[in-house]
Amino acid sequence: MRKLIFFIVLLISQSAYSQYIIKGKVLSAKTNQPIPGANLIVKEGSMTMQSGSSGEFALNLPIGKYTLTVKHIGYTEKVISFSAPYNGELVILLPEGINELNEVNIRTGYQEIPKDRATGAFTVVDNKTLNEQSGTNILARLDGVTSGLAFDTKAGTAQRKLNFNVRVLSSINGPMDPLIVLDNFPYDGNIENINPNDVESVTILKDAAAASIWGARAGNGVVVITTKKGRLNQKMSIEGGSTLIISDKPDYFKLPEISSQDYIDVEQLLFSKGLYNSTITNQPYAALTPAVEVFLARRNRTITPSDSARRIDALKRIDTRQDYADYFLKRPIVQQYFLNIAGGTEKTAYTFSGAYDKSQNETGDPQNKLNLRVGNTYKLSNNLTLDFGLYYTYRKSSLGATPLNSIKVNSRKVPYLDLVDENGKGLPVAIAYNQRYTATAGSGKLMNWDYIPFEDNQYINYNATTNDLISNFAALYRVTDWLSINATYQYEKQELSTENLRGVDSYSARNMINSFTQINPSTGLVTYIVPKGGILNGSSDDLVSNKIRGQLNINKRWRKGQLSGIIGAEINAADINTSQETKYGYQENPISFSVVDLVNSYPSFITGGNQKIEGGLPIGHRANRYVSTYTNFAYTYDGKYTLSASARRDASNVFGLKTNDKWNPLWSAGASWKVSEEKFYQQGWLPSLTFRVSYGYQGNVDLSKTGLTILQYGTNRESGFQSASVGQLGNPELRWEKTGQLNFGLDFSSAGNRLSGSIDYYRKHGTDLYGPVAYDYTAWGLNNTITRNVADMIGDGIDVNLQTRNFTGVLAWTSRLLFNYNSSKVSKYFQPVEYNGALVSDGKSLTPAVGYPLYAIASYRWAGLDNAGNPQGFLNGVKSINYAAIMQDGATKGLNSESIIYHGRSLPNITGSLINDFEAFGFRLSFNIAYKFGYYFRRPSLSYNQLFSVGVGHSEFAERWQSPGDELHTDVPSLVYPANVNRDTFYARSEATIEKGDHIRLKYINLSHNFSNKVLKVIGFKDVKLFGNVNNLGILWRANKKGLDPDYAGILSPLKTYTAGLSARL
Repeated sequence: MRKLIFFIVLLISQSAYSQYIIKGKVLSAKTNQPIPGANLIVKEGSMTMQSGSSGEFALNLPIGKYTLTVKHIGYTEKVISFSAPYNGELVILLPEGINELNEVNIRTGYQEIPKDRATGAFTVVDNKTLNEQSGTNILARLDGVTSGLAFDTKAGTAQRKLNFNVRVLSSINGPMDPLIVLDNFPYDGNIENINPNDVESVTILKDAAAASIWGARAGNGVVVITTKKGRLNQKMSIEGGSTLIISDKPDYFKLPEISSQDYIDVEQLLFSKGLYNSTITNQPYAALTPAVEVFLARRNRTITPSDSARRIDALKRIDTRQDYADYFLKRPIVQQYFLNIAGGTEKTAYTFSGAYDKSQNETGDPQNKLNLRVGNTYKLSNNLTLDFGLYYTYRKSSLGATPLNSIKVNSRKVPYLDLVDENGKGLPVAIAYNQRYTATAGSGKLMNWDYIPFEDNQYINYNATTNDLISNFAALYRVTDWLSINATYQYEKQELSTENLRGVDSYSARNMINSFTQINPSTGLVTYIVPKGGILNGSSDDLVSNKIRGQLNINKRWRKGQLSGIIGAEINAADINTSQETKYGYQENPISFSVVDLVNSYPSFITGGNQKIEGGLPIGHRANRYVSTYTNFAYTYDGKYTLSASARRDASNVFGLKTNDKWNPLWSAGASWKVSEEKFYQQGWLPSLTFRVSYGYQGNVDLSKTGLTILQYGTNRESGFQSASVGQLGNPELRWEKTGQLNFGLDFSSAGNRLSGSIDYYRKHGTDLYGPVAYDYTAWGLNNTITRNVADMIGDGIDVNLQTRNFTGVLAWTSRLLFNYNSSKVSKYFQPVEYNGALVSDGKSLTPAVGYPLYAIASYRWAGLDNAGNPQGFLNGVKSINYAAIMQDGATKGLNSESIIYHGRSLPNITGSLINDFEAFGFRLSFNIAYKFGYYFRRPSLSYNQLFSVGVGHSEFAERWQSPGDELHTDVPSLVYPANVNRDTFYARSEATIEKGDHIRLKYINLSHNFSNKVLKVIGFKDVKLFGNVNNLGILWRANKKGLDPDYAGILSPLKTYTAGLSARL
């Protein structure tokens, strides 16, 4: 009996601890198609996992009752109860729904992890949000719809091409663009090459725990772009559409230009003062403006005073902008067409997409773009899966009308040039030589020397072409249910080429030919040093890159624990080849060109001085190599506590001989705590609450800087022999820039997800930042600076992302509030700026000054105008017009000078937007109100020196001081001749030209309609969507009183665009 009881107890105990495998699938309730990557959470035991590529899953559980929660982005969360053992298969149908905060999966480019197990700061932008804005640039669609990104309108530079940053800037003189990752690999091509209709989601990696896995290229943040792909067991889906985007014509009359009447009055004054006499006497061939030609003719008595007055009155009525608007400008138009096909069987999945864009800008420059993408997945066995991908982009752009700013007279801007006559025929403009000279030069043996802007572009054939081919291969082998190995390889070949054929009838070719033409005075024999024909300039920039990665993936679950991680290594190699060439005497039928003498000098037909023909065959090559090892692990216990850690070491050939500096260790650590899962947590109104914290280091590398000295080889123009010069001095101690970042985060959602969101506070500390240091150029190299790691900077900020469900039901109203605060300043600069008075600037350039933001702005203190119209400042606390002394005081004392006042940042430190979304009866209306606060800008102003020397005026000329008493109602200085450069500089950089930049603008309004499913089923469609969008609607409120757009002061604001489109899915 005792043995029987023991045997029964043993059976019971074994049964209690037996593990049962419950299999199931996650399917779409609407289409019955598998949903891969769905998050499955077993509340009892805190088990979490994801569904496979066919939506399948398997739960290994002991006997008992369980609650299973299933989530996926784009679907409504579902909770079911079941018992183990379970007879049959669990089939879970998820209905489509609004994206919830915790449904998101994070794609880092190395792995995919559920949002609720992430310790870092991420933002995921789904396809729906990306389509709230139209356009051909995927990154531009992120503006105003996501937190943690700051876009600005400052002119791009070699170090900052994308004009946006993730959180605060992390570099001073190094690259400032975030790393772009396309389908798991860094993308070095033009962002315009990416087809927005191919993109499924964009993930922004903001803190160290999120981005440090990318090592020495992650210092400015990482933007991960993931494209759409077919899935196993997916029924074929065909989606296509067309979009038309039309913009307003630019209105050049909104620019603050001096009027033609005021400009000619100034020219008359300057003529009377003798400003043009030197040009008229010493350069009788030089072009003069039409008004000066009239003044000269009157002085030479070749026309009467009445004729002069009549001609001047006629010129004053001309506005070049009117001719340009009527005959040169066009409405920008973009036509987009796309087709996506995806599907799969039990063993294969496929994707095909194509897109074609055709566009023209405001000057009629045409551009065509073709995107093709093919992807295949092969499940060779339960353990082995292969993926292949191919991306191809072809882009071609040409030139349209001549840009307005390029139409000048002898390098002078002139507002009253007559470009087209009353019959629509183009008129000549004397841009270099006056028509009195060109009409008789060469006694008819030269080519016509007229320049007609309206016609000249017809003789120029400019084409810029891009061919970008990317191929991917990946193999995934599942060793066990918790261990897998994958190897990936990417090959990219990108060819950028330009051809600029200036035909024989173009002004540029005719001018070049005439300038070198020699005419024998005795025989009249004409010799063409530059042969008659076109001039073909060509350039190429080719990139070939190979990237190889091997990675071990671990995802091990225990009863209350889960360990996930990766260990890998990768090698990246990129070779860049550049070349240029010029061909003279070029003709296309038959194709031929002539060889010209680029070594010897020839007399100029105009001046008689010796000159050389431009040309040569410059070539270049650059090789970039990276070797990296990395790891990232996260451990979750009891579904509540997660610890993460990552480490990466990078080496590159661009650094010097110091091995310890070549291998740069970067790491991060993070933790998260799901407070709402604790037993003591009883806040029913806030059922989801998670704290996150992370710290770590990210790197930043500038491939243009190196630890080795760079020599540039060329051909000496004088001797014809090979020569070399030092292009960049080497620094064997050069290191990558390093940024440490601390992040505290909070994720939450209220009952029913009425309110959900996240709040992050971060603090960044950049060290070893690049900077130029003075160098004794007499030692060798003839360079007076050398790049070293010389600076530190600190920054902090807050990212807030709030979502509310205001109404549900027939009328659904949701809102999103994005709020970003950031602040940064230079904490050390070992090669100091000579004076922080350098902050007295236009605020558009980065000026490092210890204790101040990277983009900061200061001014000379303003004391108004005196009774002669002179601008006044302060010198030692007293009003003064000694501008040289005021500026010298600022130069020596910096911001300690009483002559200078510091305003603040020239980039906003508070940005964000409010997005409202309404849905009812298949209609959806959304609009975005964006705001920027906490910054200043300097408005353009009048400079008499610029007006007199190059013709650049300003409309405030009409408001200038003209007589005593005017100083009571104007700040525009009086006209003085000759111009006082210091006086102009003082006024332009004074408090009088500073404005507050705070403003609120309406970014866009969207309206769309999804047609009824009942109607669509009859004609075989799953859904059809008709949509419209209006973008760049203008400013709703601004702090400045002059009606200026702070982001586009002195230039045209973005054009208002109108979008209409149709998409359909079979």
